[in-house]
Amino acid sequence: MESHALAVRETVNTKAEKFGNADLAALFKGAKTVVVAKGKKSVSFDPKTELEELTAVALGRSGNLRAPTVKVGKRYLVGFSQDVWEAFFA
Repeated sequence: MESHALAVRETVNTKAEKFGNADLAALFKGAKTVVVAKGKKSVSFDPKTELEELTAVALGRSGNLRAPTVKVGKRYLVGFSQDVWEAFFA
C-alpha cells in the first residue's frame, strides 16, 4: 500500500469481529464492484445482482470473510494475489 501512496483509514481485527454470510449484503451495500482474489485468479462481482455468487467465494472455510479485504472508493478487493493487487491499484 505504501508503494501506491495509500493510507489505511481503518483496520478491523476479524478474529474479534466476524463478517459472515448474513453480513455481506450490508458490508457491500453501495459497492460498484467486488473483486475476489484467490491464488493467481480473480473474479469480479456486482454485489447488487450477484450477491449469492459473491458470498460463495468471498467466505473462507471458517465461514468468515476472507482476508485481507480492502475498500477503495466504491470497489472492494477480497483475498490476496500479488498480480491482482497490482492490477487493482494500477
